[in-house]
Amino acid sequence: MKDGMEVRMVEPQSPTEDDDDEDDDDENMKAEEGMLVQTPSKAEQFMDQYNGCPVLKFQVVNEMCNREGSEIVDAIMKVIGIKFKGRDGQVTHSQYVRVNLVDFEHPFFSRVWHGVHILNANSPLLTEKAKQRINKNKGSWPPEWFNPETIKKKLEFNDLVVTVAGISNVSAVTVHAYKRYKIGDVLIGFNFAPLVFRDEITGKLEVDMSLCHDVREQRGGGCEDLMVPENRFERAESTIRIVKSRDSDFLDSLQHNESLGIDQSLSVDGLDNP
Repeated sequence: MKDGMEVRMVEPQSPTEDDDDEDDDDENMKAEEGMLVQTPSKAEQFMDQYNGCPVLKFQVVNEMCNREGSEIVDAIMKVIGIKFKGRDGQVTHSQYVRVNLVDFEHPFFSRVWHGVHILNANSPLLTEKAKQRINKNKGSWPPEWFNPETIKKKLEFNDLVVTVAGISNVSAVTVHAYKRYKIGDVLIGFNFAPLVFRDEITGKLEVDMSLCHDVREQRGGGCEDLMVPENRFERAESTIRIVKSRDSDFLDSLQHNESLGIDQSLSVDGLDNP
């Protein structure tokens, strides 16, 4: 299973962009005249969808996504949060909490699946003080919280375990996979790079597996600087290695995109990914 995790941190003035998912998968476990028609703005759409709260997103990719008939039927994604509890700096026990997802079921997982958890007043991954403040703010995050450092302080968990299970369309047997993340694996203000493309020759949709662990800055900015030495040092509790993309063609396209105000990308390699 190819996977990843991020926090999409977006202020109402700079909402997150919609998912680019085409479908999803896994086997071995990635104006009329005289009338003005006004559509909701991106900020309004964000407020309506997540009520002004950031989201934690997981990406799962079917390693057999480019093989016809390799779907996972009735797939289920579950997430468990682990908190280390104790006194005087000593860990005495672990607390396990269920992390609810917006969509935890996928009837026909064929390519890429994004699991989304909303960091609202009901999230077990936030501190109690943070949840109380969100409730007082009518269920939304205060605008002054929308920066990487503040978001880090509002999160309260040590590990997250993501499991995916379903029935293979190839063998008709139950298949499953899991991934354990550490708090240092959370990337704030980033979105996963688009993976699905259409083959110009065959016209079929395919997944670029080489981009499974790539992320790009969310639209609207506000992301943490992953290349600052201090930030990299703080990721001691992490299982990922962060490097800038080295593909020359890709970097050339990034420079062109930067001149147009389009998102940049980074590569995030999972050291213990299968």
